[in-house]
Amino acid sequence: MAQIGVALRCFRVLLGIFTIVGCSGASAAPNIAPSDVVAQLQAALLDTMKRGEVLEFNGRYRALLPTIDDSFDLPQMTRVAVGSRWDQIMAAQRAELTQASLQFSVSSYASQFKDYGGERFEIVGENMTRALGVVVQTKLVLKDGDPVRLGYLLHRTPNGWKIVDVYFDDTISELARRRAEFGPMIQAQGVNGLIAAMKKKSDELVRD
Repeated sequence: MAQIGVALRCFRVLLGIFTIVGCSGASAAPNIAPSDVVAQLQAALLDTMKRGEVLEFNGRYRALLPTIDDSFDLPQMTRVAVGSRWDQIMAAQRAELTQASLQFSVSSYASQFKDYGGERFEIVGENMTRALGVVVQTKLVLKDGDPVRLGYLLHRTPNGWKIVDVYFDDTISELARRRAEFGPMIQAQGVNGLIAAMKKKSDELVRD
């Protein structure tokens, strides 16, 4: 049962846990392969899980922040999640929204990846997509139970390959979930309402 619980937590985090009513690290080297970007992220997650109790939330947050900031193209993910309204948002709000998204994402990982039960990640392969980039296929291998399939979509940026989406079981898209939740939130409460909601959720995760 513990293994299943960890798998479900990993699934929720890797999908962003964007249930709202998802600082800057060093830039990734441009010549690092997509699989290496994913491997570095997963290694950081496993290390945090193994040291979770000792680090506590704040320590896990600090440990994961540079890797998550480095691995994901959160500005691009935020822009796509917001959709056509992005062009109507002031530059200062865009920056604040992107920062809130980073804070929430790191808080989510720090809250959920806090214990270890023998899990390990395996990279299965890479598939190049003509329009979108590269999908790195991985699986989360549990000590007991079936592996969990995870796919990471990466695109090339001036700072190297960055993750722009995560797929669970090859079908469920994190970015699609974000867009489905961001749109109604902005329509109902505006951009400031979305920012406030993410900050509130981040604060709540500290207490988990």
